[in-house]
Amino acid sequence: MRSRNTDVLVKSLTLCALTCVVLSCQTAVPPVAQPGLSTEVRELREMRIRAMVEAVQEGGGERAPALSEECVEAVNEALNWLLSNQNEDGSWGGRNKVGITALCTYALVAGEGDEHPAVKKAVGFIMGQQKDGAYIDLSAKESPYEQALATLAVSVCSRRWDNEGYRESMERGADVILRGQRGDGSWAYGYSDRGQRDTSISVWQTEALWSALAAGATNAAICDAIIQSSVDVVSVQAEDTGRFGYVEKGLGAESMTGAGLLVLYLAGASDTPEYRLGADILLSGGASTRWPLCGAFHLAQAACLLSPDSWEKTVAGILQQVIEMQADDGSWEGPRAEQKYGRAYATAMCALILQTPAIRPVIMEKSSAAQ
Repeated sequence: MRSRNTDVLVKSLTLCALTCVVLSCQTAVPPVAQPGLSTEVRELREMRIRAMVEAVQEGGGERAPALSEECVEAVNEALNWLLSNQNEDGSWGGRNKVGITALCTYALVAGEGDEHPAVKKAVGFIMGQQKDGAYIDLSAKESPYEQALATLAVSVCSRRWDNEGYRESMERGADVILRGQRGDGSWAYGYSDRGQRDTSISVWQTEALWSALAAGATNAAICDAIIQSSVDVVSVQAEDTGRFGYVEKGLGAESMTGAGLLVLYLAGASDTPEYRLGADILLSGGASTRWPLCGAFHLAQAACLLSPDSWEKTVAGILQQVIEMQADDGSWEGPRAEQKYGRAYATAMCALILQTPAIRPVIMEKSSAAQ
């Protein structure tokens, strides 16, 4: 893993505003309604998003905290396994190929860099599946995850390679995500208008849209959609625990708290009482080791945003368990509930968790020029 890429991927999360030229462009999708926020609050959040995105586009941002030697070794072994197990067509996995290939691409760009032939081959596979903006069959239940992951991977590579074909693909992918957002700012399985809202889906859609915006997406509805997503996640935050719910408000779930905090941060809402409440809960108690891989990833991202220099302490239990679960060949099998997605999925997710500082949105840079 090359150290210059530890500084590169995300100026955060994952992490969205428009320049004057962008604001003057025609929109392919009209902005969604934004109940619950005043015009003044929306304008302030747009200004904050714009500042983050401009810093990304100018190659600025703070340094990523260094990874421990143990994390570096585990990540290197994981990336070597991914490179050795890529399918001939550039994909990984057997089921959910588009989403899993996007995750593997994301992990490789964070570690090996965007110039590796395997990365370009993977992006070629992803883009080759796209029809009318959709990278997968949108009628499939898990399509929102795969659409968001594919848009995220293509946007990251578009930004770093400045490739017009990638940029067009990314724009069309983002438009699909925008069309799938509901009036309350949420997303559901299958982009359904009738299904339950879902925090785990919303966080990936928000990350993908933010990354597309940082890569130069010109749809003026993107910023509105990100802000409205933050309104939705706050609606399922428990006032007493500060935790965010999965589909509705209740006791909340720790794995969803990282996701909720990340959405708020990307939406320019990190100064809100809701963000501070969730952050206090996470920082005071640390993160437990009971989590799905995607939940662990978002917890690690949130911890890195909250306290870059002590993020490993906050999620020490997660990092240690991930390292202990790694097989001798460098791969992971993953928790039982996620084993159906295969080793490529688990290995990419675990590699992302371990190298979180390389991809947290607050350090996403346009190129490796700023060393």
